[in-house]
Amino acid sequence: MLGNLRGFSPAKLTRYFSNMDLPADKEQLIRQAEEKHMDERVVGILRRIPPGVYTSVNDILGGAEQQEQQEQQQASEHQGKRSGGRITDAIKNFTRRH
Repeated sequence: MLGNLRGFSPAKLTRYFSNMDLPADKEQLIRQAEEKHMDERVVGILRRIPPGVYTSVNDILGGAEQQEQQEQQQASEHQGKRSGGRITDAIKNFTRRH
């Protein structure tokens, strides 16, 4: 289930996206949002959704949720690699000195 996304609740995003002419592809959604002077954070959410044709508000929310989950997973994996590297380096340095 979609939680807050970039500071927006699903209900607020639904209100924004319900003003969109659907079906529309990603680029059309971005253009519509810009023409309607939507909050730049909302436009940013649309810029990050996967390419494709969106036929409903739920499709847009699903695309946004999918992208958010992928970004969180990538950040988590990146953090794990960074931490693993520092730990491995610390162990190597310790064993060299002792």
